[in-house]
Amino acid sequence: MAGDVEKAQAEGQRDVADAQADAQQAGADADKQVADAIADHDTDEVAKQAHDANEAYDKGKSKIVIAQAEADHKVAVEKCEALEGQAQQDCKDTADKALDQTKQTAKANR
Repeated sequence: MAGDVEKAQAEGQRDVADAQADAQQAGADADKQVADAIADHDTDEVAKQAHDANEAYDKGKSKIVIAQAEADHKVAVEKCEALEGQAQQDCKDTADKALDQTKQTAKANR
């Protein structure tokens, strides 16, 4: 069981790191679009690109929060495997509820 928990932790850390890298790249791309619009002296385009950049950052933060929640969920479920019967099911239900709640909050904050 300890090996499964460690594996879940490692996978979770990779998933969170990937989400962070994706968010960082999306933010950099959005910043470049804003800079290009500024360089073109196009105020309407600057406003649009700035809005899009804010959305990209919000979406990136949301993806990171969800990735972390999913990683935590994987670990929690692996830990639940050490339990038996109703205790195991209750443990998994609690982990599922925590994941669902975090996902809903992250999506609402986009």
